Amino acid sequence: MIKQLPVVVLEITAYDPGTLETELNAAVETLLTQAMQERVCGILVTQHGYNRYTVALSPDVPYGETREHREWDRPGSASIPAETPIPEEPAQPEQRAA
Repeated sequence: MIKQLPVVVLEITAYDPGTLETELNAAVETLLTQAMQERVCGILVTQHGYNRYTVALSPDVPYGETREHREWDRPGSASIPAETPIPEEPAQPEQRAA
């Protein structure tokens, strides 16, 4: 059986934490209503950057669940956000022969 899934993606961009939280909650509530009608997909919240998120109905998320992830945490993703420092390897002490 082939069933066409609704394509609904809401994008949120905010520059302060209070607005970001309010907008994310409103987006999830909006999609929750549609998810409950369709009963096929869950909700996926993806962080694309410091202040940009998408909220989408996703067939990869079971109905009744909301999942969050960061875009750069995907398997096989080689991109590192500019604000993420790359850890340095600790210096190894020299070993002397006895």
